[in-house]
Amino acid sequence: MKTPKYLSPSSLSKFESDRRTFYNRYLCEIKTPRPPQMDFMAVWSAFDAFTKHEIHKDIFGTTATIGTPYERDVIFEAQVEPFVRDIGRERGEDLFAQYVESGAYGNLRADIAASPYAPEMEFTIQGEVNGVPLLGKPDLRYITKAGVHVICDWKVNGSTSKYGASPFKGYQIARDIWGSNTNGKPHKGYRGDAYKDVMVQDIYLEEKCDYWADQLAIYSWLLDEPVGSEDYVVRMEQIACRQVKTRDLPRAKFATHMNKISEGYQQALLARITMAWSTITGGHIFDDMSREESDELCDLLDGRAGTPVGLHPALIQCQREEVRFK
Repeated sequence: MKTPKYLSPSSLSKFESDRRTFYNRYLCEIKTPRPPQMDFMAVWSAFDAFTKHEIHKDIFGTTATIGTPYERDVIFEAQVEPFVRDIGRERGEDLFAQYVESGAYGNLRADIAASPYAPEMEFTIQGEVNGVPLLGKPDLRYITKAGVHVICDWKVNGSTSKYGASPFKGYQIARDIWGSNTNGKPHKGYRGDAYKDVMVQDIYLEEKCDYWADQLAIYSWLLDEPVGSEDYVVRMEQIACRQVKTRDLPRAKFATHMNKISEGYQQALLARITMAWSTITGGHIFDDMSREESDELCDLLDGRAGTPVGLHPALIQCQREEVRFK
């Protein structure tokens, strides 16, 4: 087997949740193709692309955006695969239009514009923490006037689901364009504390979503925050979508979460990462069985390397086309 060059938040999650798929995707000598981008991923990526284009244009100017990776079509095509660009563009543009009309985008833009420093967006960072090579791709970082580092990420939930999604509890403020009872208000359970010139919720991010906390903690370490530090803030812009009878496309609620990640959770995360890397580099991948049994399973998986576990790429494509053209 090969040794990966690094762990990322997504590969750590796959190692912990689905060891066989992790092996096929990251450890096989013959590289397994990445699964195709699904519809909900395309919507998420399109919304992300349109938002970053608009931020770059608003902060640096239209002329300065021309010829950069933040040109609208350039960043869209870089992030959304050809097969799903139609649904990605349609729903991503609609969500972004709601984001602007609700005032949620304007709030974020104002916070970024108030910074004395230029924001960083869509950048790759690598480094070694406790001997483990890590990689992250933060959506956005900006620094407030008081010097608080804010690491921001967008999450789109329920964009193609018939059931939809609701924002996580405890958000600082939620906005929408249809005038719901919660529009422009904090969650009923929100309690804010001032940290320098930023208001943060009085519970930690991991109490809302541990994967969000894993991802943003790793980003913070790679941005030179010490493991366990609570001197920075994470900002999650959650877009919760739901199908309604009054419009063809989902309507969205935009919830802003401002939190910290606790020292204890960060230390426990580092222990998990260190254990995962030790297991990977030690070669005993399936450590819930004997080394001999683990090696035999690796050999079995190597025999079908190049095909995602459980589903052939051609079958995935046929199923998606069947659903789309019903």
